[in-house]
Amino acid sequence: MSIRKTAFSLLLSSSAFIAAAQSSSRGIFVMSSDPATPLQYANLREVDAAGRSLVKDIFDVQRNYASLGTDGDTLKTPLGGAVASMAYDQRSNRIFYFPQYASELRYIDLDKKSPRFTALSQQSLNLLRNRNDIANQVTRMTIGSDGYGYALTNDAEHLIRFSTSGVPTIVDLGVLTDDASNSVFVKSSCTSWGGDMVADKNGNLILITQSNFVFSINIDQRMARYLGQIEGLPAGFTTNGAAVDERGGLLVSCGSSRTLQLSQHLFRINDIHHLKAEPVDASAIPGFGNISDMASSFILSVPRVASTEKAAVTSVTAPAKNVSKAPSFTVFPNPVSTGNFSIRVQNIAEAGDYTVLVSDMTGRVVLERSVTMQSKNSTHSFSLPAMSSKGTYVVMLVDYFKRTVFSTQVIVE
Repeated sequence: MSIRKTAFSLLLSSSAFIAAAQSSSRGIFVMSSDPATPLQYANLREVDAAGRSLVKDIFDVQRNYASLGTDGDTLKTPLGGAVASMAYDQRSNRIFYFPQYASELRYIDLDKKSPRFTALSQQSLNLLRNRNDIANQVTRMTIGSDGYGYALTNDAEHLIRFSTSGVPTIVDLGVLTDDASNSVFVKSSCTSWGGDMVADKNGNLILITQSNFVFSINIDQRMARYLGQIEGLPAGFTTNGAAVDERGGLLVSCGSSRTLQLSQHLFRINDIHHLKAEPVDASAIPGFGNISDMASSFILSVPRVASTEKAAVTSVTAPAKNVSKAPSFTVFPNPVSTGNFSIRVQNIAEAGDYTVLVSDMTGRVVLERSVTMQSKNSTHSFSLPAMSSKGTYVVMLVDYFKRTVFSTQVIVE
């Protein structure tokens, strides 16, 4: 998708939403199929905080809605055909998601009288080479305890962070690495692709893969520590969705539970240190097909580990020495009063050639400059064209492969 697209975000109304503004939710959001179409994951619903009963339907693929663009293009429908990664931010009352076959962050605003889908078209990460590029699909997603959203590609080559209020900004933090003690590796397609993520109270991300293996991810280090494999799940159960319930426990769902004719569809893990799954009673909610993803605003509880247990478990969040920090980008001054501004870059992952783009809120590019970054820390200055009018502009840093590394808004006075 071109970074020069004129629509910064594409909005549409959907009759699948209630008309009145909604308060933030304490429930669990579920992306599911209908029993008649078990592999079409395009119905968004809310269940209660224990995962036992339906609260309301939010979006139903069978109802009428407008496309986000070209008629007949499935990717331009609100959910892009299918969704396997989403996260709910209670503060903004938004559900963030990536369509399965597009590297484009979208969100659903639940706090409007006429709730809308917003597609952040100009911030497309352009990770997918084609629709069959499974390695670069974003399939795991959550809101961290720090308030940022986090998403992860199947191959763990891209840990993505995004802000959740206003116009979100997106940063690719880079590759996950395995802790030296790991016996199962986070990049392995045999064990560690697919699944979902939740956040724990210690500031980590908890990755549950499709094959039911569990990792704890230290965000600053971008390091994954293997915790074990979930026990007690039925034969054939693959974790496709995960969420935290009202008690701080981990819920997992299977994308083919009804296809497999399982009697239980949601399972709960009470203690992340002891990966024993228990079925959630009465989780066979009428009208639900298979569940491809789940999201909630709750944070995973992490019980205190007794000193007699393995030190490896207690040291999951211990900071390592001499670990490189995540990249950061600062645009200053903001507001811009003289037409001149600078971008300070710290801890950039890769030196090389980048492009700085500045566009107005219609998507019209007013400035395009190439810049070569030879060191991890540098500052680069730019001047806006004299004809630039006052208002809000979007500043983007794009790498050689046309992937957005950073974006933010500036005000020109």
